[in-house]
Amino acid sequence: MEHTHNLVRLALLTTGLLLTSCGNKNGSETAADPDTAATTGPQVYRLEASSVARHGIQAVPAQMRALRRHFLAPARVAFNAEAVAHVGTPLRGRVVSVAAKVGATVNRGDVLLVVDSPDLGEAQIDFVVKRSAAANGAPMVELAKEDWERAKALFAESQGISQGEVRRREAEFRAAQATVRGAEAMATAAENRLHMLGMTQAEIVELGNTSEI
Repeated sequence: MEHTHNLVRLALLTTGLLLTSCGNKNGSETAADPDTAATTGPQVYRLEASSVARHGIQAVPAQMRALRRHFLAPARVAFNAEAVAHVGTPLRGRVVSVAAKVGATVNRGDVLLVVDSPDLGEAQIDFVVKRSAAANGAPMVELAKEDWERAKALFAESQGISQGEVRRREAEFRAAQATVRGAEAMATAAENRLHMLGMTQAEIVELGNTSEI
C-alpha cells in the first residue's frame, strides 16, 4: 500500500515538472497562464535570440541604481498659444534697437523695440503747423468782429459809413470765423492721426507746448 502511494506521488511530481517546463513548442516569447502558474508553481519563459536583440534585453547583476524614465515620441515644440500676443506697429520706419528677444516674457508698457519713423515726424509737423494756424486765427476773428461792430455803431448813430461797408466788414468777420473753424478741424484731425500712430494724449500735449519733433 505504501509503495502504491509513493508511485502516485512520483506521478504527480512528474506531471508538475512537465507543466512547469512546457511553453511554446516553437520557443517564441510567450508566458504561461497566471491561473495555471498559481496552481503548478514557477513558470519558465523562453525568448528567442532575435527578440532579445530587438528589445535590447540585457542580463546584468542585480544592483542599486536610480531609474530614469524616458521614451521617444513624435512631438512639436511651440509656444503656449494662450500666452502669446502678436504685436505690430502702425508706423513705417527703420528699427534702430531691439529691447526684447523672441520668446521673452514681457508686460504691458515694456519697450520692445525703437523705430525711426519719418511718417511719425511728418505727422507731428503737420499737427504743430495746423495747431498754430488755428491758434493764430483767433485774434483775426476778434479784430474782424470789432471792425464790424464799430461800423454798425457808426452807421446807426450818424450814417457816417455806408451800409455796404458795414456788410463788407460783417462778411470779413464771418469769413474769419469760418477760417478758424476749418483750421481747428484740421488740427483735430492731425491730433487724431497722432493717436492712431500710437502717441498718448500726454505726449501730444507736450508736443503742442514745445513744438519739438
